[in-house]
Amino acid sequence: MSIGLIKGDFALSSMAYFNDVTSVDGHETDQDKSSFKDKLLEKQECLNDTDKKLEIVNSNDDVVNKEMPEQGVPDHRWHDGNFGYTAYVYKNEGTESEYTVKLRYDNGRIEERTVNADMIDAASCNITDLSVKLYHLEDQGKIENAGVQIIQAQIYMRYNLPEADDHTVIDFRSRYERLLMLEIKNNGSPKYIKDLMDILKWI
Repeated sequence: MSIGLIKGDFALSSMAYFNDVTSVDGHETDQDKSSFKDKLLEKQECLNDTDKKLEIVNSNDDVVNKEMPEQGVPDHRWHDGNFGYTAYVYKNEGTESEYTVKLRYDNGRIEERTVNADMIDAASCNITDLSVKLYHLEDQGKIENAGVQIIQAQIYMRYNLPEADDHTVIDFRSRYERLLMLEIKNNGSPKYIKDLMDILKWI
């Protein structure tokens, strides 16, 4: 997946991941009153963040093997700059939806957990578990662009839940429901609306 393609869909919805530009009930929010210049600067910061994170996520396999030599190449990996860790996800052999997840923090600490993607409820989970579920659904062909959704969720947490960490349980499902309502109300991208509907169908 190219950075250019990711930027295209991401730019269409990035402002909704801050404080929503237009509320669902049609009332003006404080964000409406901010200058257009400020909104553009915020959006550009999001796009820059996307580039930086994708550079890390798309690092080559040799680098990954050096960092976690005992595991080999993971099925999925991503970097969460908010909380300072890189996630390495390995599907457990003989299972349909069970994964071993290793989190390598920037301070050198390594945390390991087992995650069953089918058992994750997006209405009550942390960002790491949500990420595993999204990649699992993408592997099954049920959703597209899991990496983009993960980056957007990370940015949403940074701006809207500054006290949260990677263990905080969050209702991500209600967030996707609100985003879908906003996209429909504001005549958003048909492709992005479909992506949101697909996500809500399976999470």
